[in-house]
Amino acid sequence: MAANSKTFHVERPFRLTQDQDESLHLLYLPLIGSLALSLYTMLVHLCDPTHQKSAHYPQSYLLDSLAQAPSALQEARETLEASALLKTYEDDTHHTYLLQEPMTPKLFVKSALFPYIKANISQDRVLDLSDRLRLNVKVKPQGKEISKRLDERFKPLHAKPNQAVLQVKSPVDVKQVINTLPLTLLPENARTRELEQLCAQMTFLYDLSERQLHEVCLNVLSQNKPLDALTLSHAAHGFVKPQAHTRSYRSDLEYFQAVHPKKLISDLTGTNPVAADLRIVERLLTEVPWPLEVTNVLLAYVIQELDQQIPAFGYFEKVIAQWNRKKIRTAQAALEHIEAQRAKKKEPKPSYTPRRKSKQNVEMDVDWFSDYLKQQEGENK
Repeated sequence: MAANSKTFHVERPFRLTQDQDESLHLLYLPLIGSLALSLYTMLVHLCDPTHQKSAHYPQSYLLDSLAQAPSALQEARETLEASALLKTYEDDTHHTYLLQEPMTPKLFVKSALFPYIKANISQDRVLDLSDRLRLNVKVKPQGKEISKRLDERFKPLHAKPNQAVLQVKSPVDVKQVINTLPLTLLPENARTRELEQLCAQMTFLYDLSERQLHEVCLNVLSQNKPLDALTLSHAAHGFVKPQAHTRSYRSDLEYFQAVHPKKLISDLTGTNPVAADLRIVERLLTEVPWPLEVTNVLLAYVIQELDQQIPAFGYFEKVIAQWNRKKIRTAQAALEHIEAQRAKKKEPKPSYTPRRKSKQNVEMDVDWFSDYLKQQEGENK
């Protein structure tokens, strides 16, 4: 079938922002040219604003609207594809044009496209663009700021356990490690603050170095898997190696505030934690909105109660629910609660003798029932 006789439709799963429109006209235009930009703009406006897709049109619609030959239109389309602004899908009779979001100026200057811009335009023009798109403009307002904070105007919301984020201090520069990952494997829009915090948690839990964290991320991405808690955890387990340990467990406050959960388990059990133990610790750190010191006390308490065994996560959830009801949020409060519970167990239980009805009461009840039956028989005669 001739190319001009095919049909097409457009899909646009986003709305253009002002920053993206600025990028198109100031950054993309010198690179892709006016025809490719006109084609992109036309495809954007063909989409219905409600459903974010267009009706079906013949290919000749584009040729007539842009007054271009088929070869020029194909070249413009391929330019958009190479610039990551368009994806094209084809079958025997139809093309689907899936529009891609333009990068904002902040992302564009960090992308692989920016060097091509610098190569195609003069240095003066590059400086002009840099001046127009400068992002870190410092504003110096006059007077003292009196704006209200969020917590001053709105009541705090109680976060659910699965929304909690444990803030840990990692010796590894996690952001630098993420920035060294190839853009082809991890695009800019996936390099979020949440990913940095997740990598910091994994680095803390598994004692990863910068090189090891880099290898863990590459291992996951090379398998076309997302960087989430599950995939990073599985990849990080490969770096867990047995270490020499000494049983130096202490039950004082300073110990719980400073110890790493892995070392706490080793100190208590005399063995290195296995993969299943680390997964339990990982869930405690990422799903329970407690300070690390409280989580350490919880681990020590449960392991001691169960004779140096680490149970399934469901057992921890029961203790967590009880401590939440008690509003325990510090290691000191947790230790005091445990001490009170153990003291309560040692108290002698009061003797209890169940009350029993006396024989006289039983006989009275029987006599009353017998009299009632005799009375009923007399009334029936």
